[in-house]
Amino acid sequence: MSLDNAALDPRGSFLVFAEDFEVDDGPVFIGWSGMVTPAPVPERVARATGGMAAHYASTGADPAWSFVVPETWHGYDIGVVRFDLRRSGTGSPVPAADVRLVSVNASLETTLLPPPADAWTHYDLDLTSPSAWTFRDSSGTRPATADDLRNAIDSAYGLAIRGQAFTASSDASLDNLSVELFH
Repeated sequence: MSLDNAALDPRGSFLVFAEDFEVDDGPVFIGWSGMVTPAPVPERVARATGGMAAHYASTGADPAWSFVVPETWHGYDIGVVRFDLRRSGTGSPVPAADVRLVSVNASLETTLLPPPADAWTHYDLDLTSPSAWTFRDSSGTRPATADDLRNAIDSAYGLAIRGQAFTASSDASLDNLSVELFH
């Protein structure tokens, strides 16, 4: 059963969004809660294995920053988010959600396992099962439900992948980001 407004063409692509950072940073920017200044654009850096990635570095734990994709996928049956992440830093780790689907009044959050290290790690995040996700709003947090996932996909205005993860300095790179339909 599909929740889409239009039937999917099975001959078409399952990709809803993809960015490999080979040419530019696409719509990806660096964001943080309460941002009032223009959003920094990540720099493009070469990967040792070839190709380019989005990169940003900071000092200090505040503000906590993320790679943000300000896209909406309302009405789509999103099934998976895929990406490669390399994250390192100095100081103590800062506990926080690693990936968030952000909307006006709430967000869905998850923690990456294994945690990103100073090496490229590939992630496939399942958006069809709520088991790894937490719902957060002004009243607090609770385990996410299937309805929370559907509502987050239908009302989210962005996908945020945490870069800042340490108290003294944080350095992160993102590559091969894709959002795909359920299939």
